Amino acid sequence: MFKRKKLTTISVTALTAISLAMPGPVLAKNKAVEFLKYFNPIPEDSYKNESQDRVIKKKKFKFVEIPGASPVVNPETGFFAVIPLEMQQDRETILSLLDRENINGISVLLPWQHLEPTEFKYDWSKLDKILEIAAEKKKKVIVRISTCGLDNSLKSDTPDWVFQAGAKSIEFYGTDGEKHLMPIFWDSTYLAKWSNFVNAMGDKYDKNKNIHSVGITGGGILGSTKVIPNFVTISKVKDSDKTDAAENKEEKKNGDEETIDSSTLVALEDGAGEDTPASDADADAKTETESESESESESKPDTGTASQTEPAPGTETASETENEPTEEAKQEATSASEENTDTVETVESNEPKATKTSAEEKPASKEESSEPSSAKDKTSEIEVDDDEETAENVEVESEPSKANYKNLYKQLKKDYKMSERQLVEHWKYVADIFPNAFKETRLNFDVNPPIKGGKGQSGLDEISDYLIYRYGQRVYLTRQNVANAKHGFNEFRVLLKFHYDTLTGFQLAPDFELKDMEKLSKIALVDGVSYVELPINLIKSEDQAVKDSLAKIYSHIGYQLVSREVSLPSDAKVGDPLKTSFTFVNLGAATALNPKRELDKDQATSYKVQLEFRNSKGKPIMRSLHTPDIPTNEWIAGKPITWEEELKMPELKPGKYEVFMSIIDTDTKHKLRFLKEVKEGELLTGTDAPVGSVELVQ
Repeated sequence: MFKRKKLTTISVTALTAISLAMPGPVLAKNKAVEFLKYFNPIPEDSYKNESQDRVIKKKKFKFVEIPGASPVVNPETGFFAVIPLEMQQDRETILSLLDRENINGISVLLPWQHLEPTEFKYDWSKLDKILEIAAEKKKKVIVRISTCGLDNSLKSDTPDWVFQAGAKSIEFYGTDGEKHLMPIFWDSTYLAKWSNFVNAMGDKYDKNKNIHSVGITGGGILGSTKVIPNFVTISKVKDSDKTDAAENKEEKKNGDEETIDSSTLVALEDGAGEDTPASDADADAKTETESESESESESKPDTGTASQTEPAPGTETASETENEPTEEAKQEATSASEENTDTVETVESNEPKATKTSAEEKPASKEESSEPSSAKDKTSEIEVDDDEETAENVEVESEPSKANYKNLYKQLKKDYKMSERQLVEHWKYVADIFPNAFKETRLNFDVNPPIKGGKGQSGLDEISDYLIYRYGQRVYLTRQNVANAKHGFNEFRVLLKFHYDTLTGFQLAPDFELKDMEKLSKIALVDGVSYVELPINLIKSEDQAVKDSLAKIYSHIGYQLVSREVSLPSDAKVGDPLKTSFTFVNLGAATALNPKRELDKDQATSYKVQLEFRNSKGKPIMRSLHTPDIPTNEWIAGKPITWEEELKMPELKPGKYEVFMSIIDTDTKHKLRFLKEVKEGELLTGTDAPVGSVELVQ
């Protein structure tokens, strides 16, 4: 006889209870939508606000003026002077800029080839000198490395040995009218060499206290996200050649053969007989707003290179399909060109107060519209040279052209398999190289679309979402090469969306339109920027309107905290808790974000308020720490921040103690600079402010 064995069954509920009781790994506190962000692609047309995971708003900045208040900036905020390549070793010029009270640091872009002329043999001397100069003035440097389009004295910003190793490339005309090489940024050989360089740079410069941030570059031209090297318009013939060119064209006109002469006129007007990229009209999304006066109607045109403005493409970026070009069109396309701490007792409140979310995280339903962006080509036609023997006879026009952009776009798409989806995955790959190399130093990412049109906007949304939801405040966001104050929702919504999560900023182009400075002083505050990179000509401008606009931005850039009142009892019994109250106001456009590392992500959290008790000799005896009821990362401009706190006190000796307040990151011991209002019209700036005294009695 077989004995029947008794089987024990356990319910699913019981198993669940057991599993919940077991300790598990600590995970970053991302919400479900954030966790899934970088695993699932964003739906098509994600640049429209309806498909975003939070409402993106353009809010009117609320100005608060306090008599006697002066600008107070912290190391990561303020103005940074953009130093062009040819002036980066000019010590006196850099020092003169850093000596300015309103300049918090400098911004530099260097070619890769200068730093690694031979594989694995690095020359850091130029960057070291820049950092040493900044260190003398105790100021910061924003560092970016270019792999294409910066140094016209080189064939490419990318070292020659990279191409010799087999990296693919494409030719383009630089601003000097000469041919240069752009690496195919998604080529595997190029990426392997670039990754090695970034890791070597991280080994040397990670944790360098003089670096503000390191640009996430190497995936586009001039340290940006853009992949089309459309820098200039090229005209083949010079004045001395025009007569011969005219004769050649007349002969061709009278001939029987339908051949194309080496100099061919290419019309640039829209609809001139070839496919144009899809219109951006459908890419212009609407936005909710809290003030009619802040609604902006025009989209800002792209500024892919410093001092150059690229016109928007037409319809090509919206479709994977193209009509087969004619033989004549192919011939035209082949020649188009481009683009420290004391040991004292510290008492901390048991639990920090519950935080509140400052940004709504629900699908948007209603938005205000902004008009479609448009850009005019100042050049109506160009001559394109198809004859290699006379290719040096070129003239550089003042603007890049739509035709150049389109032809380069087609070449990259046809010959190098470029697609909108591929560019998103490419930029995610490049972006992931940097956090692995720089564990402590902040990074900086350009929020311009890789290509123009709706698909480019969608790609930018997915890339920026991936970076911020995965790495948080480790990555700052910069809108590079801003050429004017047009404030389209498309161009600036990434800053509007994420300035609650990380620091954001502008980089102004050298040819920024001075007439737009007043308007810029408004939109910079609406966008919540924490830093602005300024070209030297704007910093030194004697134009009063420019000076006034910069002063306005500087007075409200980043977070500018003012302690208006701290209430303490004049006496208390030894060991009894102290009932205190605090009143602050933020005069700045951004909130005070304190990064806390959770796995590979820096979450934006609150700083703590510290009260330090010093004895009659000025020696710190005790420090009390607590998190404000309203976390500092939610201190919005214009809103009074008031709370009460009961401070736990240890058994101190009876006597009188002076009390000093600071706002501090308890992990790094970094203290914020802020203003302390002593009386109306009199404010003190510093990191430790005297707030009164307490007499402890038995």
